[in-house]
Amino acid sequence: MQNLNSKILAIDFGTKIIGTAINDINLNLCLPYCEITNNELKFKKILEIVEEENIKEIVIGFPKTQNSYVSERHQLIIDFKNQLSELLKNKNIEICFFDESYSTKSSKESLMNFNVKTSKLKKNKDMIAASIILENYLASKK
Repeated sequence: MQNLNSKILAIDFGTKIIGTAINDINLNLCLPYCEITNNELKFKKILEIVEEENIKEIVIGFPKTQNSYVSERHQLIIDFKNQLSELLKNKNIEICFFDESYSTKSSKESLMNFNVKTSKLKKNKDMIAASIILENYLASKK
């Protein structure tokens, strides 16, 4: 695990959209960052974020299961992590999984509590989910 005073990128992996969030080490906050279309350019965009934001660790949301069953969705996330690890192997960036159970549902509920319109809710839910993953990850390290 990296120093908690270094920047961390959280990823909420989706088959269409990848939500991202980063921590602001000065304000001790987790902030939604951007949404990335899950296509052939996704790794290019992630590498840009890593460089621009001086990311030292990446946390990828991974749905926890009651048994050791690996679903198709689990395998997609594992493959994504493996590809990302290969691309970043010379950058000394730790990449790990963290339980994302209910993060997307929680993001929808959070936005609804602030009376966010349904269209904006759909647009921002993946970034908010990534923020929740990052908040929970950081809380688990304290």
